[in-house]
Amino acid sequence: MDFYAYRGNADLGQEKLGTDNRAMLHYKTNGEAVRRCLKKWPDNIFRLYSYTNFYNDKTFKEIEH
Repeated sequence: MDFYAYRGNADLGQEKLGTDNRAMLHYKTNGEAVRRCLKKWPDNIFRLYSYTNFYNDKTFKEIEH
């Protein structure tokens, strides 16, 4: 599955830009993606989405963590 994550609580499309603030991931499960984000941002302030088409916001689904 493909995932997109970013640091902070901003809505999708309003997140801060920069390589330290965003990540594109590919893992088999949601849990693996959450664990990777927790390693990158241990303060637990991030949003994580799965998606099927990166260029269509309607395909993004937020993953609860």
